[in-house]
Amino acid sequence: MSVILTIRTPPPRLPAWYPPQDPLSPYVYELTDSALNVVQRVLQGEGVPSGPHGFDGSVLTCIAIARALRAVANDPEGDISLTESMRNDLFHFGAYNAVAADHGGYTVTGIVPDMDDSDVFPEGESQANDDDEPFEDWEALRSWAQDTYEVEDEGGDIFSFVVDWTDTERTQRVIVRPANVQDETCAVFVSFVARKEQVDPWALLSRNLEDAFATFGIDSEGRVLLTCTFPVSMLTPGRFDALVDVLAARADDAEEEFTSTDDF
Repeated sequence: MSVILTIRTPPPRLPAWYPPQDPLSPYVYELTDSALNVVQRVLQGEGVPSGPHGFDGSVLTCIAIARALRAVANDPEGDISLTESMRNDLFHFGAYNAVAADHGGYTVTGIVPDMDDSDVFPEGESQANDDDEPFEDWEALRSWAQDTYEVEDEGGDIFSFVVDWTDTERTQRVIVRPANVQDETCAVFVSFVARKEQVDPWALLSRNLEDAFATFGIDSEGRVLLTCTFPVSMLTPGRFDALVDVLAARADDAEEEFTSTDDF
């Protein structure tokens, strides 16, 4: 599982001493399960206030985390045994907290469970054409999508298309973009479902804990989205189709539940 954190008030630019985890999403931080466990142990030892995931993201907590992680990462003789890689990760997360402390702290905007096929396609949902060869890279995926769907260019490497069904007049737009997750190119599928004022954010987080397929989040424009991520190296045309079918259907159900409209 990974926890997705987002700085509450993104600054116009980041300080030169902080290299973002993902340059495409510089104010977002993905804290992996292994790192999260170490961070929670450090914070418990330092008496840092706890929140739903071991820390609450307030300004004071961010300051405490930055100091605690810097101290632990600099102490090779400390109580917690750390690899060099984990020590660097703690330095980096401490730096993220230092940045966040100057800009309102951060919030938990998503939870990404560890997934296998049974999670991605739950309850017997289709894995049609699973024998297809995976896409070679992002360009191969995008080229195939342009030939298969009525694609609209959203700028850069991002594209979208509308999913419709034969038994209803409702439709749902799905946006697809690339992302680098732990040094692997992934396809991120996104579908908007509501405005943030139409939902309870804490209820969305509760749903995220219950669903291994996709997670709810809120973007910088206040739109509620449902998203899932899949490595391109494992993504076949059949799996792409199945992911789109399931995500669009779930997003449309959520939109109807939250808003009783079909705006997205």
